[in-house]
Amino acid sequence: MFLLCGVALLGMQRFSWGDPELQKAPSFSLPRLDGNTVHLEDFSGKVVYLDFWGAWCPPCIEEVPHLVSLYNTYKEKGLVIVGVSLGDSKRSLEHFVKEKQVTYPVVLGDDKIIEDYRGIVFLPTAFLIDRKGFMRRKLFGYKEKEELEQLILPLLEER
Repeated sequence: MFLLCGVALLGMQRFSWGDPELQKAPSFSLPRLDGNTVHLEDFSGKVVYLDFWGAWCPPCIEEVPHLVSLYNTYKEKGLVIVGVSLGDSKRSLEHFVKEKQVTYPVVLGDDKIIEDYRGIVFLPTAFLIDRKGFMRRKLFGYKEKEELEQLILPLLEER
């Protein structure tokens, strides 16, 4: 697995309802640190921010407090953040999650999810998935909390 981590890589790809590229988010089954399995279908009817990251990646580390804050603020309104760790050992990830007080689900990624989401090369990379399971945005690089909030709030208002 070859991954690049970078602060300078910023951008996003937007999907819209009329866009022929709009598609359902690929299903996944990945292990949590506690041994339970997380499936995308567990979050049916919720807005999912699927974050591909690494505890070894400086911009990813910088973004984690923003994600924790957003999750804690909006989880009652239907937001789920799933951190898909790439390139971390279970042990180092457990330490990181405890130290940084990560409250959202964190799973151990694998080659299959990287392939299913069309290859993840840069970290962080995230997908914003609407309540109906459609991928609405693909985001590259570090994002400020306010920018993420502006992207998430409209989807939380959709039914």
